[in-house]
Amino acid sequence: MTATQVTNTDAEQGPFYVDAEAAESFGRRLLVAHNLPEEDAATVARCLVKADLRGVDTHGLQTLPHYLNRVRLGLINPRPNLKVERVTPMVGSLDGQDAFGFVVATKAMDAAIAMASEFGVGIVSAHRSTHFGAACNYALQAMDAGYIGIVFTNASKAMPPWGGRVGLLGTSPIAVAAPADKET
Repeated sequence: MTATQVTNTDAEQGPFYVDAEAAESFGRRLLVAHNLPEEDAATVARCLVKADLRGVDTHGLQTLPHYLNRVRLGLINPRPNLKVERVTPMVGSLDGQDAFGFVVATKAMDAAIAMASEFGVGIVSAHRSTHFGAACNYALQAMDAGYIGIVFTNASKAMPPWGGRVGLLGTSPIAVAAPADKET
């Protein structure tokens, strides 16, 4: 694994670099200390560090204090009992129980991949989830399993429409990944 950049709060010193495995281990330990099961903590930490490694620092390990504070405030459920309910053989629904969005999205994509393995297509929606970080994590999860992954989510009002002053539109992230026989 390569190193991930960590931005130092002391602007004079600038960024410094940490081994990605060490950063992931650090994040995992903090999450476990906040009552997450080991597997879920590993999922969250892995997604955060992957964002850093892709250069998406806004969705990386620097966000962990914010998420941990939300756990302490009771806004994120650290111990959900997540189950995908099949609506049809190829479609499922997942109640996220206000859990970490990283865990919810990973579980939803796992179920979609299982459905696609059996039927050629798998679609899973999730509700009552929290922020899931960089959408590419889950599209790449499908790609790594040999499938095309399409992931999208809603988002809070953050941007004004053209010419406006008040935020009415969300960023509505979308990510798509597809396996390729030979990368060029």
